[in-house]
Amino acid sequence: QDVDAIVLGRFNTVGESKGTSFERAMLELSQHMDGVDFTRIPPPRLEHFVRLYDGPILFLSMFSRYNQRGFLRQMKGMQTQLQQSPADQRRSNIAFLNARRYMEELGECSSIDRLGERQLPSTCGTAPKGHTCTGTLGSHADLAVWDVVEELYRLLR
Repeated sequence: QDVDAIVLGRFNTVGESKGTSFERAMLELSQHMDGVDFTRIPPPRLEHFVRLYDGPILFLSMFSRYNQRGFLRQMKGMQTQLQQSPADQRRSNIAFLNARRYMEELGECSSIDRLGERQLPSTCGTAPKGHTCTGTLGSHADLAVWDVVEELYRLLR
């Protein structure tokens, strides 16, 4: 086996991203790539990976509030489906992490800027489709990466 584990996040769709830079990027890619049409072909879903890959899979939610409920609903549905599988088909090598888990303690801070640093909290926004800000002393992303490392360690033992 060439892959030790797969770490997946939520796949955005063009249809739910109207007016965003993601929509513009996907439309441009669709025009320049033969046989690829992000506007009509939906992205894979979590359960597709579960059916196709029997190794460890770690699902990580996105940082933004945008469609967080949809991801959590899909995550809970997958957990229920896995628990209700016949005993000989149950898997213990699938895990789910909520990247927003530290937001309540550390506060919400996001921007539509993809790069850069912000001083908290004075220049901090709360863009619902934004990227979680980073700072000189770390960020939500740093905490989520530590959670990913710990969970991968558990899954690969």
